[in-house]
Amino acid sequence: MFEYGVDGDGVVDPGDKVYLFFGFARGGSTYYALDVTDKAAPRFLWKRNETHLPGLGKAWSAPTVAHVNIAGATQNAQKFVLICGGGCDEAQENYVYMTDSVGNRIFMLDLESGNLLWYAGNNGGANPQLAEMNNSIPSRVTVLDTHSDKFADIMYVGDMGGRLWRFDIWNGEDVGDLVTGDVTPTVPAGAPGWTLLLNDGGTWLGGKVLAETITVAGVILFPTFIPLRGNPENPCTARMVNRAYAIRVEDGRPAFDEDDDELIETRDRYTEPKQTGIAAEIAVLVNANTESSVGDTGSGDPAEAPPSTTRTTGVEVLARCVEVSSSFRTYWQRQ
Repeated sequence: MFEYGVDGDGVVDPGDKVYLFFGFARGGSTYYALDVTDKAAPRFLWKRNETHLPGLGKAWSAPTVAHVNIAGATQNAQKFVLICGGGCDEAQENYVYMTDSVGNRIFMLDLESGNLLWYAGNNGGANPQLAEMNNSIPSRVTVLDTHSDKFADIMYVGDMGGRLWRFDIWNGEDVGDLVTGDVTPTVPAGAPGWTLLLNDGGTWLGGKVLAETITVAGVILFPTFIPLRGNPENPCTARMVNRAYAIRVEDGRPAFDEDDDELIETRDRYTEPKQTGIAAEIAVLVNANTESSVGDTGSGDPAEAPPSTTRTTGVEVLARCVEVSSSFRTYWQRQ
């Protein structure tokens, strides 16, 4: 959902707009836009499929709204654009690595008209044309305004081949010079940092990270999905392995003793949720403190103990969660 408020007060007043943008993921290669400013009378704005967006796969990539100024282009008055990945190639349902024929794109559309303004890919019409962009991009494109001028400057996104892409946006240029970038270079051996390879036991099983990571109290949390060969006796039942990872941000070591053997080993980096579908992104819930969580500071004054937390994936509660300090994020609203 995207809300454009003239005065920025969070209330839909006359002149404000509220739009919905979405794709159907596995349901098709189409993006839709609705005007829901009047929720009692929603209005269709546009839809775009592979006819309008060359190389579009299944519409998995959630659109990101940004400001981009393109010289000579027909844009809405506020220069709002939608940026999304090219989606998923159904060939990725296989459990082995392969390159893709669709989805290996990044698109930028005018928010109000849905017209294609720019795209990157490995075909002749792309700008830039990138030979290494040969895997589909079903994830959301992260867009940053590094100059704090309300216009997008940098885009980051990963593809199904394990590459991380960075693009720089040059506002005010025409479409030919609007975006520069490439796949990020290989990190040299011995450079500070660490890499986690999803090749359990040295064997590549086709593990895919389909959800965003979150970092809480120095622990990185994310799920992975490993598709397996179908069961010929029951072809309508998908077979897969889900894993919920919890690793330390400083060195990638396991955050918990997942198997309760009093040893922290490589296998403790993840636990396997019991759900049968593709595991959702990890969420950490901060539980309300009870009277039993109130301690004593030593001066006779009560002090709240750190709040307890719960780690979930979808509706499934996982066995362990991170420990947070007594200072944690709170929320408020204005009426």
